[in-house]
Amino acid sequence: MPIFLIQNVKFIKKTIVKNLYISCYIKKDAKIIKSISFNHLKSRISYEILNSNNNFDVLLKIKSNKWNNKSSIELEIIDLIKKVNNT
Repeated sequence: MPIFLIQNVKFIKKTIVKNLYISCYIKKDAKIIKSISFNHLKSRISYEILNSNNNFDVLLKIKSNKWNNKSSIELEIIDLIKKVNNT
């Protein structure tokens, strides 16, 4: 499965689900898409998603999410690169 890089994004509407993973939205310019992180909640990645308002470059996979007989596209967050300069 390919891994993609999206540069200069922010995480918004961040929530912890079932005390296991993070559901959030990735905002890039005026576009927003649902995403999920299956990283351990005590990991650096989870900490940054939940606590930082900085911009990041994000490595992710594109997934199909099927729940309650509905399908949607969702991004699975694999890793983050913190932006040193948010310009």
